[in-house]
Amino acid sequence: MNNVPVSKKGFRRALSVLVVLFISIQSFAQKTTDWQLEKMPVDLETDFALSCLPPQLRHNATVYLLDPQKGYYIAHKGTNGFICFVTRTEWEWAEFRKDIYTAISYDAEGTRTVFPVYLDVAAMRASGKFTALQIKNIVIDRIKKRDI
Repeated sequence: MNNVPVSKKGFRRALSVLVVLFISIQSFAQKTTDWQLEKMPVDLETDFALSCLPPQLRHNATVYLLDPQKGYYIAHKGTNGFICFVTRTEWEWAEFRKDIYTAISYDAEGTRTVFPVYLDVAAMRASGKFTALQIKNIVIDRIKKRDI
């Protein structure tokens, strides 16, 4: 058996290299594009969003579509106080997934009180500046402070 003494200096140098490599890998992993969504075809997204409303409300409802690079925008301005959209981020899970498609609608009160959360979450995700956990924490903090 070959007993090669390891100096403290050599050990520290090797440990330093490993730490730097680990931090580099972690930083690289955080810069992935997992947060980016693909744009849905406009007709498909519009039809899906409208499907969550009763037929008699669809024609005069406001339809929001998602631009994955910016957030939601108004594709059709309605007049009956109802909105509909397709959410692609479930902020409560603190995880970015690309397989979520949920059609949601709100009346005027829901548009005023709940929909701003979806607007903000979509904009934060689109910016690429926030992790899923950060978005969750921001939303929860705003709810606690009643800043929504």
